[in-house]
Amino acid sequence: MSSGDGQQSKALTKPSFSEVQASALVESVFGLKVSKIQPLPSYDDQNFHVCIARTRVTTDGPNECVLKISNTESSKTPDLIEVQSHIIMFLRAAGFPTASVCRTKGDNITSLVSVDSGSEVKSYLVRLLTYLPGRPIAEIPIGPQLLYEIGKLAAKLDKTLEVRSGILFCL
Repeated sequence: MSSGDGQQSKALTKPSFSEVQASALVESVFGLKVSKIQPLPSYDDQNFHVCIARTRVTTDGPNECVLKISNTESSKTPDLIEVQSHIIMFLRAAGFPTASVCRTKGDNITSLVSVDSGSEVKSYLVRLLTYLPGRPIAEIPIGPQLLYEIGKLAAKLDKTLEVRSGILFCL
């Protein structure tokens, strides 16, 4: 490992929230009561599958969500994360099978939370998306029809985003 790699991994701090801390985040930032929470696999961020408890106050909204806690390096560029969220919202409105973005109690799509780790304060960008049930493609037998459908969806996605970027450049 080169010294450059060591510096990169030091700058990029993957979150290490416990399930209790993650539940508290969902409740304090998004105003939703958690009935069940469990970690999801992730590479350099931290994700949780969250089941929302229904109360008299929260009768509408999602039943299941994904809490996404960005690593410290990504959290330094909140505009990029917000653009990703807006793209998700655009694609959903265009009919793609994407998650919905859940708003914070302050009606934002992300929130920057600071955590005192004893020796320093670290900031993490958090967002909540609706949970999409299904099986990862890695668990599905790959065949010509599936590859065709994936290619077709990728082409439609590309065309939709191409049109969207053209609209943005015209503005």
